[in-house]
Amino acid sequence: MAANFTQNLLDPTHSRDPIHPQSPKPNSLDRVHPLAIGHGISNSLLDKIREVSIDFFSLPMEEKQKYARAVNEAEGYGSDRIVSDKQVHDWSHRLSLKVFPQRKRRLNLWPQIPQDFRETLDEYAMKIKIVTEVLFKAIAKSLNLEENG
Repeated sequence: MAANFTQNLLDPTHSRDPIHPQSPKPNSLDRVHPLAIGHGISNSLLDKIREVSIDFFSLPMEEKQKYARAVNEAEGYGSDRIVSDKQVHDWSHRLSLKVFPQRKRRLNLWPQIPQDFRETLDEYAMKIKIVTEVLFKAIAKSLNLEENG
């Protein structure tokens, strides 16, 4: 289902109530491609985060391995940990990075190539944090909970 936030969630002047948007009913394609629109994150930033991600995964393996996940860690570059000989392997590689809280970021695992990867991810993470906070407040409001309770 697509979430259509009719007002820009990053605009501080609106009511920040994304639970009651005036949007059309979802169609069958929404179940195949879940997405959110109208959240206030610019298309240029979304394009940039995709671009630096694609650029990172296009790097030679030796460059990506500089950010390799340690054996018993979740963060870093690599594939799923093998925990059982019966485990199905999907052989897909991931780059898992903690962005919040900021003090827990392990910047040694944040790629330096492409050159603007870190800056782009930081900007994207900050926008996502704002959208997440707005959504949590709206959920709390819809449940008649105290906003800061």
